[in-house]
Amino acid sequence: MRTELKRLAAGAVLLAQLLAAPGTVLAQGSGAPQPETTARATLHVKGMVGEACPVLIESALKRMEGVRHVEASYAEHKATIDYDPGRVSLDRIRTAIRSKAGFDTEPAN
Repeated sequence: MRTELKRLAAGAVLLAQLLAAPGTVLAQGSGAPQPETTARATLHVKGMVGEACPVLIESALKRMEGVRHVEASYAEHKATIDYDPGRVSLDRIRTAIRSKAGFDTEPAN
């Protein structure tokens, strides 16, 4: 019964993500366009208890400016984030995971 509720919650979050298509943020500036760079960080996620946890993390970061891709894994208790360090810092990403999804993180070795 509990597993079924977690699957239902994960499905509801996924449906909400599909219904609210992410918008495109256009960079505003007066100079020449800045080159985009991508950094990849892998974080160990503390406190994951089920399959819905990665969905919460992905949902928390999906529309964050500067975050390009997020993949979280309950089996590995980690999240891998591709982001533009010129637009968002890793500390800000970690803070968003804590405040929006409720998980503490630390850099994975």
